[in-house]
Amino acid sequence: CQQRRDDGEIVDSVTELDMAARAMLPEFQRVLAAAMGAVGRTDVPHIDIKKQVRAGEKAANDYSDRKPGPAVSWVHDMLRTRILLDTEDEICRFVEYLKDPRSEATLVRLKNRFMAPTAFGHQDIMLLLQLNGRFVCEVQVLLRSVWDFMGPRQGTHHKIYDNFRTFFAGNDASACERRMNMVAKVGALVQEFRQDGDHVESAVEVVLRSDDCNDVDALAELLESAGDYKASLPLRERLAVLAPDSHSYYLLGVAQIETGHPRLAIETLEKAEKLRLEEYNDEVEAAAIYDALGVAHQSFGDKGKAQRFLEQGLAL
Repeated sequence: CQQRRDDGEIVDSVTELDMAARAMLPEFQRVLAAAMGAVGRTDVPHIDIKKQVRAGEKAANDYSDRKPGPAVSWVHDMLRTRILLDTEDEICRFVEYLKDPRSEATLVRLKNRFMAPTAFGHQDIMLLLQLNGRFVCEVQVLLRSVWDFMGPRQGTHHKIYDNFRTFFAGNDASACERRMNMVAKVGALVQEFRQDGDHVESAVEVVLRSDDCNDVDALAELLESAGDYKASLPLRERLAVLAPDSHSYYLLGVAQIETGHPRLAIETLEKAEKLRLEEYNDEVEAAAIYDALGVAHQSFGDKGKAQRFLEQGLAL
């Protein structure tokens, strides 16, 4: 099922996906409250809204070849929640309620990982629910005793899986080969410093000593593919010094957004756009800069400017 806006049209951008998700949030809360009530619970679980940047990455990595498009319309976990229940009977009653038409939710998919646990031993039931016939949300149902035991470990397991899956994402063999070469290059650089007898506290500290733009960019991309923008930020700052061009400043701006510095990101991205106009008129780069400026202004609370930049990006 493709995600749709309030007017029934298919979403065609992460901004529209985010707006549709926020509009559906009250209905998702209502359906979950009713399902919890069916098992005698009055608490309403926390609902996460996926970040636009992450939704865009998932669309590009997982659904770029999905027809019909656009890829972003196939992202089903924009709204997601985790339900912890005390007994197997509660889980069964919770799921049965959501399968019943009276729940006013349509069960699109059910994956029972109690019957087929993941490689790390994770067990749950994953549900995709379509609400109001237009928007799909994700519900993860777990047994509390299992979560209490696996929870601390599960965070590490999921991070390993997610980092691996994200880093090697791509639609062709060349993408995977390029990432393998990146890992090898960073590893060789760290080993070189070790052979020289230098103390290595972290790979970031090692690579920051390099004046080679490719070395710095390789590790920054490696860290960002794993979602660690905090570690990549000093590398992006270093790269902007070594190669002060539009693309370097754009990547620095994205890292600043991801680490919670929208004001700095706006200044950096404005500089990226100024350099782009001086260097070349690349519409792809322009669209990326405008999208990032839109996200930065939105994070900073200026919705008017955010909308203008996002519309400029879409127009390209």
